[in-house]
Amino acid sequence: MEAVKIYNIVHIRILFLLHSWGSTLHFDEAHLKEAREFEGKLNVSWVIQSVLFPFNRTFLLTIQLKQAGVHAALCDSFNTPLAMSELKELVSVSNQYLTEKVKLKGIVNVSLITKAASYVMKMMKIFGVVKTDVQFGLSLNENTKTASNANESATPFIKILADFRDDVRELSQKKADHKHYLALSDKVRDIDLVDLGVVLDDRGDGKALIKFVDRETLLRQKEEKAKTELLKQQEKEKRLMEQNKKKMERLEKGKVPPELLFKDAEGLKLYSAWDEKGIPASDKEGLDLAKSKKKKLIREYEAQTKLHKEYLEFVENENK
Repeated sequence: MEAVKIYNIVHIRILFLLHSWGSTLHFDEAHLKEAREFEGKLNVSWVIQSVLFPFNRTFLLTIQLKQAGVHAALCDSFNTPLAMSELKELVSVSNQYLTEKVKLKGIVNVSLITKAASYVMKMMKIFGVVKTDVQFGLSLNENTKTASNANESATPFIKILADFRDDVRELSQKKADHKHYLALSDKVRDIDLVDLGVVLDDRGDGKALIKFVDRETLLRQKEEKAKTELLKQQEKEKRLMEQNKKKMERLEKGKVPPELLFKDAEGLKLYSAWDEKGIPASDKEGLDLAKSKKKKLIREYEAQTKLHKEYLEFVENENK
């Protein structure tokens, strides 16, 4: 019961469904995240069905195949992970197909849309993920306001519109660059509307698809996206620091002219004679160096010549 107080009951139910009843259930954040993502995908399914229904877009999908897959999975020792996988695939393929048809401005087979969405919703009700009175376009989350409640009060939306208008006027008076208008538009889409449970998705025809999703889900997705972006930025900065460190080490090594490479304190202990380039010719006993040793030193000399050239070019560019 403690888990129910801390975690969302819907996520716990989905988590159980994603695991076989006869296997060990790992109740941790990673698996709860998988359950939340599954819930989010189902939310999008209801949204697309409810939004595209009036526009009569095209949708052709073999729903019977997935229904049979779910039935077979449940008959196989109540294999809920496989059943959930079949439902998830039905949602994914349906949404992908709808997206393509929207781009082509096709005609929707309304009966098939309803059949697909009704079946998934029916199974979610049987599994106890959603309440029996929940219909299309509503949140799966029992503990949050449904997306449709956003329509009951227009004030927050009018406030966003009014603020947007004021900001546009201010930018216009300042004769601001077009990028500032785009940034303002992105703020409305990514921050203001998200806080109200509204998603604007770009479509192929250039017009946005409006979707109502529960605020908690959107804010959680926004937070997870921000964490992912922060992690990427930190990894990028780390790579740049490592690259810069290697570059500085390379430049530091390149300070030494190649003709002086073997004439430092260590070189004076190892060698007694050098040729005109500064490459050692004799060891400390005065004996000629072996050919293999000589070749190795020549390679080091050539590498240092390249490093020193890079160093000189760097210094020249810095002094410009």
